[in-house]
Amino acid sequence: MSNLHIQKYVYIISGIIIGLFVGIMIIIESPSFYSTSTNDPTTHNTPTAIVDVGSKAPLFSQTNVISGSIIDISKHQGTPIVINFWATWCEPCKEELPHLEEVHSRYTPNNLLVIGVNNGEDVNTVKAFANEYKITFPIIIDANLTIQHNYKIRGYPSTIFVDKNGYITKMHVGMMSAQEILTAVSNIIDY
Repeated sequence: MSNLHIQKYVYIISGIIIGLFVGIMIIIESPSFYSTSTNDPTTHNTPTAIVDVGSKAPLFSQTNVISGSIIDISKHQGTPIVINFWATWCEPCKEELPHLEEVHSRYTPNNLLVIGVNNGEDVNTVKAFANEYKITFPIIIDANLTIQHNYKIRGYPSTIFVDKNGYITKMHVGMMSAQEILTAVSNIIDY
């Protein structure tokens, strides 16, 4: 084979690899890739094509592992919501959760809902963690990671701030300081 034939095959193979990569990325970014179907009757989700600041927050309903009650954000229309995605093994989450607890204690009388969304860990692990860190705001376990996928969470902790009309005002990946959380909350609360 001549060098021209070898070069032609290299170009063809490179084109196929690039095409496959682009095709996989299109599929992954497609909202239908993140299935919202579930057999759990206590969970419902609204699929969304765009999750970004200014878009409607995807709805979900899940059991609060602390109290056993159902947390359904569709029933909290008119209430600002802070949604924090976390895991017990995440060191920055451990540092951030007390700040969220402080915001929960301080602003709950002003109709703020703080929700912790765990990444699908065992219920006993999550309950023990909540007790150890004295977390009193609702915590749900995203067992099948549907909520996480609907919000396109890519790392822990991640915090979403939703105004009283159900629109996302801020999305933050990584640990937030107490002051950063207070500033974001002050932008969604009516005094």
